[in-house]
Amino acid sequence: MKQMLLLLAVVFMSFSCSIKNKKSSEEDLIKAYYQALNSGDFNRISCLLSDSLITMEMDFVLTKGIQGFHEQFQWDSVFNAKHKLMEIQNHKDSIFTIQSKIGKRIDFLQDSAVICKVWFEFDKNKISKIHTLEYIYFNIEKWEPRRDSLVAWVGRVYPGLNGFIYDLSPKGAKNYLKAIKLYEKRQ
Repeated sequence: MKQMLLLLAVVFMSFSCSIKNKKSSEEDLIKAYYQALNSGDFNRISCLLSDSLITMEMDFVLTKGIQGFHEQFQWDSVFNAKHKLMEIQNHKDSIFTIQSKIGKRIDFLQDSAVICKVWFEFDKNKISKIHTLEYIYFNIEKWEPRRDSLVAWVGRVYPGLNGFIYDLSPKGAKNYLKAIKLYEKRQ
């Protein structure tokens, strides 16, 4: 019985996603994407994404597929990341956005939001590519010394947390957040 209910829920969610997406323009999809990111609702986000989704930052491929995106989403969610859609520009087969992003990690590293230009591509009325093209505001003069100081301090005082900076899993994000909290308390 439980398996049947689960199957019906999955079918309903898939059907519900396809109905919503058929009625949405690409701009509406982008707006819904940012709203779902901010609400932490991965089920809503997954309805907007192509199975072959690719996310990139500059020339670096971050994730491939919805599962990879889900892992990145979980990592980012630990920091309570919030995105603000500042501008949207519709082009022939894609959309460019200007977005700001803040969260506990970014706030610690530079005291303010990161602002970047993001390019979205679509396939069959779903987001198929999310590509961060450039950082409009990224304070490297604050970010790097704060990050390096945090990593060095954790290495000396809490060596069990070493490696948090490279661990993009939810556990790694929790260790990153724990390192920040411990570092801030020491001052």
